[in-house]
Amino acid sequence: MSTSKKYLLGALILLASVLFFVVFVPQYALAQTPPCFLLKWGSTGSGDGQFNAPGGIAIDSSNNVYVVDKSNHRIQKFTSTGGFITKWGSSGSGDGQFNVPIGVAVDSSNNVYVSDSGNNRVQKFASCP
Repeated sequence: MSTSKKYLLGALILLASVLFFVVFVPQYALAQTPPCFLLKWGSTGSGDGQFNAPGGIAIDSSNNVYVVDKSNHRIQKFTSTGGFITKWGSSGSGDGQFNVPIGVAVDSSNNVYVSDSGNNRVQKFASCP
């Protein structure tokens, strides 16, 4: 067998092994230990604690939960048990406005970063005194 055929065979075996672990192992592991349901909150709408296409989620150092509310063009903040705290944002392109936000992240200083897909930007927010 030529050297190039040996490398090709080795590459195919490696690819098959990776596919096995990517496709079958996670399904097996999940089948063995399903997650336990804990809590849910929210409903359809535009009121406090309601969502219209919720998206990304982030958690700050106090375990508050930030949820992207894509079609309401806002971010909502909740306690770790789903209690509504605050919201911000509206449809638009000005500072603090969003056009279909899709992601949210919180850094170690609790600054909140929002990816604003329709405006092609990221906005950074800090807690106001």
